[in-house]
Amino acid sequence: MKDHDPKYLVERGYDCIAQRYLEGAKRNLASAEASARMGYLRKLLERLPAQAQVLELGCGAGVPCTQLLAQQADVTGVDISAAQVALAKQHVLHATLLRADMMTLAFPPASFDAVVAFYSIIHLPRAEQAVLVERLAEWLRPGGWFLVNLGVSNDPGSIEPDWLGAAMTLRPIVISSVAWV
Repeated sequence: MKDHDPKYLVERGYDCIAQRYLEGAKRNLASAEASARMGYLRKLLERLPAQAQVLELGCGAGVPCTQLLAQQADVTGVDISAAQVALAKQHVLHATLLRADMMTLAFPPASFDAVVAFYSIIHLPRAEQAVLVERLAEWLRPGGWFLVNLGVSNDPGSIEPDWLGAAMTLRPIVISSVAWV
């Protein structure tokens, strides 16, 4: 049944809350969490070459991360939610924005100077998380950067019935399942 498919829940959930999520992101720009995230992005941008190629997984509506990245890099933003990508296209004019399941992406090796993934990999089924990280390592250029946040535990994850007003799957990564490159 589709209602129990974790990816469908994430897609539908973010479609349902897209506008509310965007409004929250705009309201919370001064929060400690947003400030930390923006600080990490600025540090990343300082380390990248001019016109760097950056892949952002889970770009959402593009506020504020994709906007900042697109000021200095050629960004490919990806989100599973069509509603989020539609909003991102309104807020980030100079980026390639794709609606896709990140597990279906295919890029040539060494395509990106950096991959950014805030609050996205945690939505993947656990079996796919390590596979994705291995693919990301292939897509990164030598000396490339991977900026990510992950929940780390042996918790198998859960379906949250009311996460910001929609059902959502959340899964921490198991560190021992990832081969660090």
